[in-house]
Amino acid sequence: MLVRSRSTRSRTSHDDAERSPTWPTRSASRELGIARTTVHRENSTGGCLCETDTGIERRRLTYLTYGDIVKEAYASNPSYFRCFLNSCLAKGYFPRRWREAQVVTTRRSTTDPSAYRPICLLDAMGKVLDKLITQRVLFHLLSHNLIHPNQFGFLPGKSAPGAILQLKSWITEARQEGKHSVIISLDVKSAFSRVWWPMVLHTLKHLNCPSNIFKLTSSFLDKRKVFLKYDGTSISKEYTIVCPQGSNSGPLYWLLIANGALQTEFEEDVRLLAYADDFYLFVKATGKHTIQAKATRTLEQLDLWSKKVKISFAHEKTRLIPFGKKGKHKHPPYCRFAGNPIKLYRNMKILGVILDDGLNGIPHIKQTGSKVLQILNRLTIAKYQRGLSGKVVKLLYKRALERILVYAAPSWWMGSQAQKQKISSIQRQALLAISGAFRTTSTVALQVCCGVEPIDLVLDMEVAWYKIRKTREDVSLFGNHIQGSSMKTSTNDWRHPGSLTPVHWTLRSQRSQYTPMGRK
Repeated sequence: MLVRSRSTRSRTSHDDAERSPTWPTRSASRELGIARTTVHRENSTGGCLCETDTGIERRRLTYLTYGDIVKEAYASNPSYFRCFLNSCLAKGYFPRRWREAQVVTTRRSTTDPSAYRPICLLDAMGKVLDKLITQRVLFHLLSHNLIHPNQFGFLPGKSAPGAILQLKSWITEARQEGKHSVIISLDVKSAFSRVWWPMVLHTLKHLNCPSNIFKLTSSFLDKRKVFLKYDGTSISKEYTIVCPQGSNSGPLYWLLIANGALQTEFEEDVRLLAYADDFYLFVKATGKHTIQAKATRTLEQLDLWSKKVKISFAHEKTRLIPFGKKGKHKHPPYCRFAGNPIKLYRNMKILGVILDDGLNGIPHIKQTGSKVLQILNRLTIAKYQRGLSGKVVKLLYKRALERILVYAAPSWWMGSQAQKQKISSIQRQALLAISGAFRTTSTVALQVCCGVEPIDLVLDMEVAWYKIRKTREDVSLFGNHIQGSSMKTSTNDWRHPGSLTPVHWTLRSQRSQYTPMGRK
């Protein structure tokens, strides 16, 4: 009832606001085509038997799902779909049938009731319209710089390495100022299951969302239902909280909620960073008692914010890692969050990377190396017991194991001698499994025989490529100086999804006629 009254009140106040344009004829094929790709065969409800004729002698029956039918219908008559979706946009109405989701339960254990995992199957046409709404809302947020720059999740151009590098830059800045610092990791308990729709609509209204998109979003969240069929019985229930599972707008709604925490005004030397549903609180000060006082006051602010948006933090997962002004913090501060003591760690896993208080990256290499060696031991057994060839092991190393080793390399690789020795010893084990050579063979000889690049050079290339693409820095790689500022990069000027036109390209087309953003 709260959602309905809030959405109705918001519609009347948005009548004079900016409106998002309809899907025109020229660009609709591009925007609707992208939305159509969200329909997957295994995630769509319904189905029918369709007879296909490929010849007089060959006649057979093929099973088509509802998602397949939607794709084929759009391909045969896209103008009908465009007119229908434009009507939904003009009226600000999301069809009620598309707001119903079928619940299918899966279980991991037969004894624990909490092991059941409900999966919601959404209507295929509803997912198409949901994708179109998400694209328009995301464009509005990005083009007007409404998302806080410290949000690194679910956004184009942002990544986990960028978030870790931001945290490390704050630590380095604190050490240059002669201050101690701490990072407190905060985890939201069931974040996507706690998204409160009235707060989503309130945030969209506050951010001046286009009126027709706002009305369509309000209708999308109004009177949503889930139904469960079991043993010939069907049960349905309305819900007013949680991101619709399987929808394209779920991550976007959480971004709107998390954006409120990032925009909270904290005191000096206190910063907050978010990656999806993970928050990282950074506090710096000259003494541990000052850090403890600042952290306590900031955590109280976040606790009040969580109650306002009806979410809760997993206090048992809250962790703290200290950083001294000249290295390790010998006497770190101890903090409490909502009456619960925060666990202190010297090494903490942040977005898949082990961040140590010495910032040398060795603990991360050790942890990643142990993971790679476990997989490598299984591959070695398969090689000798199942006849797995060295070529296959090499392919698995290049496509899987090496990618594990170099994950988020810009955030932890510094190219120190200790790092090179440790990472080379891990690669050596993989090269022995590939070549089958004696263990006395040198690492350099193994790299030459296997035709595998030294892992430290691969890491150097990963770091250089990241700097060129993201920060456009000038780098030196393998004796060559590369000017990052002169390299072509993607534009930061966001174009409206409806203004993108498809590029029809063939092998005979002239390459100079086309650009990454469309035809000249």
